[in-house]
Amino acid sequence: LIKIVPLIAVVILVLIRLGTSQPVEPLEPTPLGIAPITIAGALMLFSLTGFEAAAVTANVTKDSTSTVPVATIAGTGFTAVIYLLSTVAALMLLPSAIAAKSGAPFADAIAPILGPIAGMLVAIIAAISAFGTANALLLFAAEISRTLAQARDLPRIFGKTNSVGAPAGAVLVCAGIAAVLVLASSSKNFVALYVFITLVSTVAALVLYAVCAAAALKLRVTGGLAIIAVIALLYSIAMFVGAGLEATLWGLGLAIAGLPVRAISRWLNGSSRVAAERPVAPPESAS
Repeated sequence: LIKIVPLIAVVILVLIRLGTSQPVEPLEPTPLGIAPITIAGALMLFSLTGFEAAAVTANVTKDSTSTVPVATIAGTGFTAVIYLLSTVAALMLLPSAIAAKSGAPFADAIAPILGPIAGMLVAIIAAISAFGTANALLLFAAEISRTLAQARDLPRIFGKTNSVGAPAGAVLVCAGIAAVLVLASSSKNFVALYVFITLVSTVAALVLYAVCAAAALKLRVTGGLAIIAVIALLYSIAMFVGAGLEATLWGLGLAIAGLPVRAISRWLNGSSRVAAERPVAPPESAS
């Protein structure tokens, strides 16, 4: 709720202006075409990446068969509506030239009412949102890592659990990597690289989406709704195009880099797994 406060605020401001017959800023006309739509779609995907988190954690979710579909569809739909309304509202409060160059459009949009405190308020809300998002993504990454470790596709440390069944090993490793990235992002020299890593990781997620859509078609698990999987596959391909060749190649390279990690992990875990699955011979009785 705290996260969407500035989003709702700009929507309320637009409604107040419309209710009092005050003029709003006209939306800048933009020509439609395949290229602009795919580029905008790729940028939008970044804000929605991770919507599959509920499905990934289904094995540790209570009543997952009903909870996970509702959380995925309803949560993603609600977020999309809020983002759409708030983005349009911000553009109706700020001149297009200012909105295009603004580093904090929501703070600039509500500044006429709150004054200088607007930027501080939005920054505090953004920090709270970042902590919450980091916590969710950390648990998300740890759960994926545990699943891969159980399949022998990652080292065994990622599959270690604590007394309550949480993937403690994966949490510690993922938290360490995240901490290094956060510390590195504080360097001015690393900002551009950090933005690039963000784009590449978003493109890498498209590999998962495309593969899952193709797998749903191959395994015929969609029933009579195969068209949804087809649309998802076409959407993923379009987003690869929108992200650009360089980011797509790096994203695919990142996905391919996991193959040697998988091979090495299976080699390291192979002998211990074979030993665990091999039945122990009963001791010979003394004659």
